[in-house]
Amino acid sequence: MDAKKPGNTLIAVEPMRGTFEQWAEDTLRLGGTHLAQIGALPPRASTGRPRPDPEASARLARAVHQAMNEGLVESAHDASDGGILCAVAEMLIAGSTPERPLGCRMYPLYRDDYLMAYWFGERSCYVLECKNPVHTMKRIGELYGGALGANILGSPLDASGILDLNDEYGSVPVSDLAAAWLGTLDW
Repeated sequence: MDAKKPGNTLIAVEPMRGTFEQWAEDTLRLGGTHLAQIGALPPRASTGRPRPDPEASARLARAVHQAMNEGLVESAHDASDGGILCAVAEMLIAGSTPERPLGCRMYPLYRDDYLMAYWFGERSCYVLECKNPVHTMKRIGELYGGALGANILGSPLDASGILDLNDEYGSVPVSDLAAAWLGTLDW
């Protein structure tokens, strides 16, 4: 879905399995992703396929749906195809117009290989737009009823029209992302 308005915050929620170390190992499993296809895997990443848990994924989908029904989530995007950063870019593209651009400054939540894997790993995860991120993450955790990974992805949405990946990775105008995406269509 499209991002809605400046001031809202993007968060990511995903089922957690086991310890943080097990989650990190699963996060670095990038087999089948676009990064693997173009030979751009981070050094510590593996070509192992993600190991989704269908039952946990279904429970998370129900929890996100209920949070939407409760008015906590303004917009949601599945991140299992392309990863979190792809979902954020698609939300900004869909929500931006020349008259009303949207942008976001992403937080560098992890370092090195983990950040690239976190951004591009294809796993059961949702990017959600909400007004109150802490309350929303807590409520989805209650609805989910299990170990939930949740992060605030960046500063609140703004009207910059820029997807800013922080000083280390640079930034890109959302209009350039839209042009690149539209350039692949044969209409």
